[in-house]
Amino acid sequence: MLSSRIKTYTYKFLRIFILLYLLALAVGHYLIHEYFYSCVILLALIIYSYDNIRSFSSDRFGKLGNQLVPLLVLTFYSYKEYERYTNDKILFSYSKEFNHCRQKLGIPVIPASWQVKSKGYKDIEWQSKKSIIGHDEKLIVLTTDYKIEFETDDYKLKPQDTIERNLYVRYIYATGKHPDTLDYSYAVGDSVRSITRQVADSILNAARIQKDY
Repeated sequence: MLSSRIKTYTYKFLRIFILLYLLALAVGHYLIHEYFYSCVILLALIIYSYDNIRSFSSDRFGKLGNQLVPLLVLTFYSYKEYERYTNDKILFSYSKEFNHCRQKLGIPVIPASWQVKSKGYKDIEWQSKKSIIGHDEKLIVLTTDYKIEFETDDYKLKPQDTIERNLYVRYIYATGKHPDTLDYSYAVGDSVRSITRQVADSILNAARIQKDY
């Protein structure tokens, strides 16, 4: 008799746990702005709650076992979405809202009108809405522990006899091994050479291009 009662209580506890777990997942997806999946989980919660009302007193452990696989899949997917959300939050913290630090460091900022061109787990590339002569792109790369490692800005210059020209500004953030490093390079076709800030400024001034730094 005791074992049967324990079995029934255990079954009821597990069903209540699944209900609360689904509710927590739905709220979690809502908080990370995954509204569609939040609604899907809420729908599953409603269906599961209805089934609970009809058969709460039974102890069909086999039915719970069948629900384990979709719950594990849902848990894995939710974890990956949360990981993507936290990763994006870190990436965007080094984007436009980081411009005040760039101004202090004397490196190019991200213009307000720019948009994301591409995004990975540890890098994000910003670009002007349309290809222009001037400040055109910025690549931001993070370290393995999600701190900013370096960023590179691309200034597109007018071609020289159909040969593309670019000026690059690269800022490498300090680590325990080296201090902050700021360097400039000038590319004509496949030929790239390092230049000083004074030369970079003169090239941009001659081309009447806003420096953004």
